[in-house]
This record gives sequence, structure tokens and C-alpha cells, in this order.
Amino acid sequence: MKIPTLLSAAALVFFMVTAGCAPSSQVTNKSGMLLKKVRVNTVGFTENLDHCGDGCSTGFKDVPAGKNVIFLQVAEGSEWMTLGELGPFEKKAHYSVTITKTGDQFCAELWKRLQTGTTFNDDATRIFIGKSCMPSK
Repeated sequence: MKIPTLLSAAALVFFMVTAGCAPSSQVTNKSGMLLKKVRVNTVGFTENLDHCGDGCSTGFKDVPAGKNVIFLQVAEGSEWMTLGELGPFEKKAHYSVTITKTGDQFCAELWKRLQTGTTFNDDATRIFIGKSCMPSK
């Protein structure tokens, strides 16, 4: 291996070690209705939300570390609802942002996932972190 290639590889490894791995999250829809899109900060989730209204989860995506605002769009063209802030999302950890609905109020729950090989509903190792709901009208 040439010296410049070795230096580039060493710099990449150093960057990855010092930056750490971003937290990852999925979105689980337990609202009882179809949803268009959920955002964790600026990261959008759509998979499985528009054809399953209860218990379906998206795949995992990297999200920013720290606290993140959760946004919900119920239908194409509808306004974005702000469900509040959840966190902390810690580096190298996996989470589920679970959307629920009681009456006309949507909420987002944050669960830490210790076992990501199963679906959210079957993960007996999940840990509840917190909950945030859209403001009442």
C-alpha cells in the first residue's frame, strides 16, 4: 500500500472514531390510522406508514444526536404537526419513535431498542425514554 493511501485510510479511521456512530431510529405507527410522513428533526420516514395504521415500523435511519423535534404529516398536502421534542438520542444507540393517538391528540413516544433483530412489538428489551404530544387545541 502506498504512503498517501495509508494516510487517507488512517485519517478516515480517525474521523470515524472521533465522530462516533450516529444514533439510529425507526418510526412505529401505533396511531390506528394511516400516516403520510414522520420527521425526526430533518430525517424523513415514510415506509410502512401509509398502508398500515397500527404496529408497523419503518427501517432504521441515522438521526442527529441529542434532542430532536418530531413532526407528523397525516396526508399528502396537509400541514405538518409538531409533536414536540424527544431525547436524548445517544450515539451508537437504536431507538423507535412511536406515534400514538388518543382522541384527536397525536403523541410521539421515544423507546430505546436493545434488540433490533425483531419487530418493535416483539422487542421485550425496549426501554421507554419519554413522550411528547402536540399541544391541545
